[in-house]
Amino acid sequence: MDREQLGLVGGLAADRPVIVLLVIAFGLTALSAAGAADPNSGPETRAAILAFIAAGACIAGIPLLVASAAPVRLAGRLGLCVAVMILSVGLIVWGPIEPAALLTAPGAIAAAAAFAVLLVISAPSFGAAAQFAYVSAAAALLGAAGGAGLMGLQGAPQLIGPIASIALAVGAVAGFAAICDFAALFARGAERRQAAGAAAQFGAGPALYSAVAAAGAFGILYEAPIESRLAAAGFTCAAVIAAAFGAIFASAGALALRHSTEALAVKENRRREAFRQFWRPIRRLIPPSTANATVAIAAIAVIAAAFDMRTPFEMSLSGYVIAAAGAAGLIFFSLRAGIFVFFSLFVGAVIAKWIWFAFEAPPLGPAEDAAAVGLCAALLGQLAIAWRDARSPRLNARETAEATMADAARLYVLGALFGIVAYFAASASGLWPGGGLAAAEAGVMSVIGLLLAPALMTALSDAVRRELQ
Repeated sequence: MDREQLGLVGGLAADRPVIVLLVIAFGLTALSAAGAADPNSGPETRAAILAFIAAGACIAGIPLLVASAAPVRLAGRLGLCVAVMILSVGLIVWGPIEPAALLTAPGAIAAAAAFAVLLVISAPSFGAAAQFAYVSAAAALLGAAGGAGLMGLQGAPQLIGPIASIALAVGAVAGFAAICDFAALFARGAERRQAAGAAAQFGAGPALYSAVAAAGAFGILYEAPIESRLAAAGFTCAAVIAAAFGAIFASAGALALRHSTEALAVKENRRREAFRQFWRPIRRLIPPSTANATVAIAAIAVIAAAFDMRTPFEMSLSGYVIAAAGAAGLIFFSLRAGIFVFFSLFVGAVIAKWIWFAFEAPPLGPAEDAAAVGLCAALLGQLAIAWRDARSPRLNARETAEATMADAARLYVLGALFGIVAYFAASASGLWPGGGLAAAEAGVMSVIGLLLAPALMTALSDAVRRELQ
């Protein structure tokens, strides 16, 4: 890709990274500080913004920083995991345990330690995404804090918890995607600034879709008067755009300035080869006939679960699934991407609701439901656009699914894990008491989407290929 083809976002990220990052950082910091210092917002707004920043940085951010230092050899990674667990146990056992203290709450320490250990152990599978993810998370946290400041200025401190949390999660996913695209392009021989600019430009579309999906979730699923719904949707859209594009510019800009060597390309190529070896047995299990049967079974299971639930499935959730699928089809210019998002999101939402009622879990509030479904819609959007870009006349249905998962599986898993931990961080800080329930629902839906994705991609690709013959 020539420098002239990078577009506005890619050109700014590749050619003017320092200036762009300084402008974004200054603007978001000023917005966050203005919201916290506004005399009309009250002390609770300032406390909420500070609690969100502390929770996001300590519980969700520090594990990414630890993962960036993961050694190459397995013995070194195991040693680092042991050190993390010893430190965590020491803080829990000998630290001053106070339920209101974020850094000394046992649940928060355990969550951060588990996230760090998981990332360190599986660092080779994530590749560059685990090495540089802390950059995306830091920029997304600043963007979400700016969104929290905007809500403070507008007198809506009660929305800071769920909206800032989904902005942090979805914004970080956009930055992770830029890192993954950079690694893939650099491994193919692109110059580092060119690869960084192209990665930033590629990430603009999914970031826009993520903002629309998150805003739609709060606009449709949030139970409130129409004025409050529109306000919540507007705050969500602004916060997600700030977090997502801030993370994209920060990630691509840092990679454009960093002197990347051939070691990064070698790591990426080894990761892809290891994934192919891992995926080969799975590919044999899902020929088109098996994929079609799997999709049919999933549809039957959804119908059975919907009838088995004690309460009827919400029409608002059905409307949101249709709206999210339509937005994916329009923004990604792909009917198949829209169908993929629709079926995956609908199956995940219905099965998650059925599991919730079957285990008699505590009911979710509208904000928790919106945050969980919005995060999953954004993650499925990343899978959908990776599947769209993986299409090739030289690849059959199973090979297309393999190419998609090789590029997007690590992004999906890392984004889902970070989003779950970010929601739990807001809950542990006391800022959003329902954050733990939202994290649980998002986790269930994410697992269902990941398990269904290969079969659904294979079935849809096979159907389209038959139609074209």
